[in-house]
Amino acid sequence: MEFLPDDLVAGILRRLAPRDLAVARGVCKAWRAVIDGRRLLRTDLLPLSTLGGIFINFHAQSFSEYFFPITSTAISSMADYVPFSSKRDDRYVTCHCNGLLLLEGDYVVNPATRWWTHVPPPPSHRPLDFGCTFLVFDPALSSHYELFSVRQLIYRDHVDSVVTEEGSQWPPSSCILHVFSSSSKAASGWEDRLFVRDGEAAAIVTDKRTRMVKEDSPVYYKRATYIPCETNIVLRVSLSDTKYRAIKPPSAIGVKEVLHLGKSKDGLSTYSK
Repeated sequence: MEFLPDDLVAGILRRLAPRDLAVARGVCKAWRAVIDGRRLLRTDLLPLSTLGGIFINFHAQSFSEYFFPITSTAISSMADYVPFSSKRDDRYVTCHCNGLLLLEGDYVVNPATRWWTHVPPPPSHRPLDFGCTFLVFDPALSSHYELFSVRQLIYRDHVDSVVTEEGSQWPPSSCILHVFSSSSKAASGWEDRLFVRDGEAAAIVTDKRTRMVKEDSPVYYKRATYIPCETNIVLRVSLSDTKYRAIKPPSAIGVKEVLHLGKSKDGLSTYSK
């Protein structure tokens, strides 16, 4: 295809599925130039340049701040184009995935392109049953994004009715998660999906633990979201096959250490402190 006009190459590449198009972008510089130059990978959702900065959450202040190098082009404040309410918490970044941000105020934002949308909050599981909502966006698979909500485990000292009985396995053999899809035609966009555990349980629920899932730096890797949980267990959730798996921590990590997740050029990585 090296002797074909760019317009003809673009016409051929445009017929590829998103994942195949992303793969084709890495074949050669000429194809990458054609794909990027004609914005074939949805420029309203994809960042148009390399990393320009980072968002840092200030937990005590309940807001997120954007930091960028002096040599970088600054991304304007999200308040310049997102109609936030007067609540400061609305601008707090709770999750991110491949360039998209999920904010406390139920906004999904791409700060690189100034694209944003407001999504309805997930249905409540039951009174006082708190949950964490996570964002999934893989432009190599689809131009749409998804959210899923995982409920916390609340015990007798928090509510009258017990959500999860002591002595039961965690995670359970199956459970229903609330899932939102930007491609859904449903009125709210949310639906209930049955997820099945892949593998054995990783823990037994005790009265010493107030929750299992932590709202702390999930990582998306190879079509699955990895969520750090209590006792350094990692929950792997796959929306594509509606399965989840509990991964026990390495034996080298001490009881008092806290496991954190990250992603590098070599793939999924962990560190503890």
